Amino acid sequence: SLKHAMRTLYKRCVDLQSFAALNYTATVKILKKHDKLYPDLAVRDRVLPWVAALDFRQDSRLKDIKAELEARFGEAFLDGDAEVAKTLLCMEKGKFTTLDMFHLGWRCGLACALMLWIVWDVVIDGRTVHHEGHTHHRHTHNIFKDPIWHLYKATGALLLLLWCWGGLVYTWRSVGINWVDIMQVDRRLSMSHMQVFDEASLCTIVYGGNFLLYYKVARNDTGFMDGLQNWVLPLLLLAFLCWRLIFPFGQRRAMLYTVVDVFLSPFAEVTFRHTFVADVITSLVRVWTDFLLTACYFTSGDFQAEGAAQMGPDSPSCGDGSLAKRVFIPIISVLPLWWRCMQCLRKNRETGDRWPHQANAFKYGLAQSVSIFALFNPSLSSGGESWAGVTWVLMFLIATLYQFFWDVRCDWGLAQFLDAPDPQADGVLVRRRSPLLRERLMYARGKRDEWATLYYIAMVVDIVLRMTWTLSLVPTDADPFGVGLQEYLSPVFAMLEILRRSMWSLFRLEHEHLKLARTRANEDGLDTVEVIVDAHTETSLPDDDVDDGRRRKSFLESIAFGLIVVAIAVVAALTKE
Repeated sequence: SLKHAMRTLYKRCVDLQSFAALNYTATVKILKKHDKLYPDLAVRDRVLPWVAALDFRQDSRLKDIKAELEARFGEAFLDGDAEVAKTLLCMEKGKFTTLDMFHLGWRCGLACALMLWIVWDVVIDGRTVHHEGHTHHRHTHNIFKDPIWHLYKATGALLLLLWCWGGLVYTWRSVGINWVDIMQVDRRLSMSHMQVFDEASLCTIVYGGNFLLYYKVARNDTGFMDGLQNWVLPLLLLAFLCWRLIFPFGQRRAMLYTVVDVFLSPFAEVTFRHTFVADVITSLVRVWTDFLLTACYFTSGDFQAEGAAQMGPDSPSCGDGSLAKRVFIPIISVLPLWWRCMQCLRKNRETGDRWPHQANAFKYGLAQSVSIFALFNPSLSSGGESWAGVTWVLMFLIATLYQFFWDVRCDWGLAQFLDAPDPQADGVLVRRRSPLLRERLMYARGKRDEWATLYYIAMVVDIVLRMTWTLSLVPTDADPFGVGLQEYLSPVFAMLEILRRSMWSLFRLEHEHLKLARTRANEDGLDTVEVIVDAHTETSLPDDDVDDGRRRKSFLESIAFGLIVVAIAVVAALTKE
């Protein structure tokens, strides 16, 4: 097709430019090494200008060909939008056959059927009373009180995240957001949305079948499996999901290494991919606590006790008064926020810039302090007339509003209160077409009036779900929603936070793409994709232009900030109820 031919030609131009740039970089490094070893025979100042003037370095013909391809592609397929054309020309079209679509279709259909079956068995059929003569038999099993529910709840949340990731990849590709290069992912190992959906559907089928079998065994509904220990099925599910998480290792390696780097913060490098993954991890606090309780349940031996399915809350190893709930759950609840805070402080030290890194670190430090006081002092979250309860509620509101402001203004580039610069005249400001929104909206391309509402809805949804997420960190002992509802609402909170984080990711990548596109406009002759790669490579490394005094000052400020956050956590632990 014409699209495929233009993409192929454009890709060859980019490859040729990259090859020329690689040769020039090699020349620079070789000359630099030569002059360092033989300072008396230095030739860099004489040779480098000559090399820079050669045709392969100037590549004016290639630039003209690429510019013409971008213009023609934009006119033919994108209503004249050459900026988006630059990205779409570099993105290879997925090769999906009709058989691939059929394969994915029946998997998704089977997964949906299993999910509906689970809802029927747990919510509807689980409350049915069966009549036999004059005797009433209630064959029920309260899965929400079963310790194994923590495992199914956590794995279900991760599966929802996988489905959302497939939707994100599809959306970014559709609007021309080059997420692969923004996150510095190897293009050969990146998964298309079809591959993500295929993986998600397979895991969902296994999850749904396993959950149904466990639930029916627990209710004694399966005569052919009466001798099966009910804890075997959850362990088989966990083993399968761990296998799919790690293998194929070549494709999963970059993601696993990134997660390890996040765990090592602030001692590991910090790039956009690392901060993005760390933000996602902060949204999975409930998932990590559920996995911790599952690990405690199996390692302590509670799963082999008589009537183990109903022993969770009273267990000395994993119950309400256990070390797991008193110490480890509070630590796991705030550790993701600590990692993200440390990433901000590392960037502050590397660049020497207080803004935005210290302000961002303060956001995570404040959220961590609010959460840890509620975790160690559950009565605070219920408010009350005590000064401590009122102070906590005020800090909760401040932290939530701060996070909302940062999401909308800094991460999404919205909440623009000033007039926009006129693209036709330098230094002239004009009224914005849509109040609070930036002029470039990639999700509203060609239909701004209809789709601009999407951005306003996203801002409202974000602040509502932000408050819900912060309250979800409060332990169930505090019961901020009353009548013991938080135990049942916990999976709903986890699901809503994953959906909110997915929505946040849509606009976060859009803003990052536009920022790097503006960087390209200020660079002489660089292409959008090249700037996307180069900008993150440079920002991920220490800035050599920052003087030692400024860097030392930033380092001391970062240490002081970290000590303050730790001190607040210690005070919260010492004043534990």
